[in-house]
Amino acid sequence: MRAVVRHAATLARILGVGRTAVVRAELSGKIRRLPSGEWDAVAVLEDWRRFTICTLQRPERAREFRPWLDPETPLTDTIWAEFCRRADAEGAEWDDDDEGDQDEAP
Repeated sequence: MRAVVRHAATLARILGVGRTAVVRAELSGKIRRLPSGEWDAVAVLEDWRRFTICTLQRPERAREFRPWLDPETPLTDTIWAEFCRRADAEGAEWDDDDEGDQDEAP
């Protein structure tokens, strides 16, 4: 399953981070674009969780609660649904190769 968006700013809004964080993560090789140059928000979320170290995060700078980014928090149905809602609100194009439901966690 993929949620494709075109711009880093759009991806940042889905994740709940700043555009600069997306750019820095891409430059450091922690996240990557699709060959087309677009972003797969689901793949980026998986990579973001893989490379995030919770103890190095600055909670005082967080504008909102973003449990989908915390690798120590399981992606429950509720958390996954909120991530999907954010992607939908930003106009992500869902591509489901498995013919499943877009609300299923990866």
